[in-house]
Amino acid sequence: MMGAFLLLSLQVTTCWAQQEKKTLIQVAKNDCGVETLQPFLIKGDNYLFSDELTGSAEAKTCNFGGLVIYAFDKLDIQADYQIEVLFFADAKRIIQISVDGSPVCEPIEVPANKEIRKQIMLNRKAFAYGQLVLVFEALEGANAVVSGLNIYSTTPSRLAVFSEQRKEDLKNTQSYKVNTNVDVEKVLPVYAPFPTYTNAVYKPIISLNGVWQFSSNEGKEWKNIQVPGEWSMQGFKVDSASWAAYRTYFSLPADWKEKQVKLRFDGVHSEYFVFLNGNQVGYHLGGMTAYEVNITPYLNAKNNELVVKVRSESLADMLGSLTQYAAHQLGG
Repeated sequence: MMGAFLLLSLQVTTCWAQQEKKTLIQVAKNDCGVETLQPFLIKGDNYLFSDELTGSAEAKTCNFGGLVIYAFDKLDIQADYQIEVLFFADAKRIIQISVDGSPVCEPIEVPANKEIRKQIMLNRKAFAYGQLVLVFEALEGANAVVSGLNIYSTTPSRLAVFSEQRKEDLKNTQSYKVNTNVDVEKVLPVYAPFPTYTNAVYKPIISLNGVWQFSSNEGKEWKNIQVPGEWSMQGFKVDSASWAAYRTYFSLPADWKEKQVKLRFDGVHSEYFVFLNGNQVGYHLGGMTAYEVNITPYLNAKNNELVVKVRSESLADMLGSLTQYAAHQLGG
């Protein structure tokens, strides 16, 4: 973890807290094969299976084709998404689901005359630019078939449909990749300047660098660690799928009373939650950028506990191939 500060505006670093079980909410629905109920369909024909088959009414309507494609817009890159797919076929098929050329799961075997329902959590890389294009392809069998497609998320915001022009573009392209052009001026953070003088305040900046407490198992056991610094360079090991935690304590000078205080992290690799006195006050994804948050409402007059829950291998780390290049965890 890199330097942390309290500014007046206050800057600080480090926080951790117990993750709560996430509730998933339906944010998109595609009743495949029903002309008026499949707004996210890009490519694929409608088909109704024979009454001789024993599937449900939902399963018997489907989209089919060499490739069946669906596109969704306005995904929240900070949220989690799960797709639920209903398959049904008149003969055995093996179907692959891909995003941006990469499979999202193992190939799915669909037996004849049997409904198969699959739920798949998406890696955030699949919708890193706020768009999702799902491609269904038959690895075995006449064609790909999809009878139902729902998307669930930890955020309630409904997903949007692609414009008609964008749909046409996707139909005619050979690679189904989303637009990665981003207007950086709209998303770049604006940081508060480090104050050199604040009226009636002797020292407007407090550095939180130094010895913190560290837990490699989400707060079950604490040991000392130096901040700034990477945990792997200080003898700690953290499972790639786990969260580590940093903890420190600080007190505010008396002349900071009734002032606005910001906490700033110069860099924490690479995804982290910030907790102050038991309250989650911030979240950031990106190990090479600074992050600051106003913590004034959560401060105590005297003693304050600051905890930072950190995961090294995140979407930000994956997109930058940072751990791959370093050949060790960069967490900290």
